[in-house]
Amino acid sequence: MNHSAKFAVFAGRASVPEAVAQLGLVQADTDDDPNVGFSARYEAATPDGGWLGANTFLYGRGLSLEDGSEYAEAVAERDRSLRALRAGALEPSTIGVRHMNLPTSGGVRLGWQWAALRDTPDSDALITHVAVRVDRGYFDKVLFSYPVLNDGIGRGAFVDFLIEWHRAVQSA
Repeated sequence: MNHSAKFAVFAGRASVPEAVAQLGLVQADTDDDPNVGFSARYEAATPDGGWLGANTFLYGRGLSLEDGSEYAEAVAERDRSLRALRAGALEPSTIGVRHMNLPTSGGVRLGWQWAALRDTPDSDALITHVAVRVDRGYFDKVLFSYPVLNDGIGRGAFVDFLIEWHRAVQSA
């Protein structure tokens, strides 16, 4: 596999965005395994001392899918990720599972398969959102997490991150 293919849509490590929706790039990795592909970690502190984190993944599964989120394969990817999160959480609670359409500039709607999980009923619980779509022929998956105490900031930051991440993937 050549170097640029390892970075999926990005030409190389230097072309991976250093910041997406106020979250800064912490790490970017590639793997020859098509089920792993490209991954990046973004993080930010919140004004109240909390944090936001996003793990992004771009990977192929040998499928020829056009851009979008309506595919059964995108739903299956979302559900597979939700099951993995539930398996690793103590007393998990599913917050929601659905298809969401986000407004973008120019009136275009951006579709994502979405699910969210709260990992414990405790006040120090972690909320993790899973969002999946197909972009440029790759599964584009985002896991966006934050402490439940940052839910007011986290939900808006999650939506902003999805919109900006999609824009970065499309323009790379």
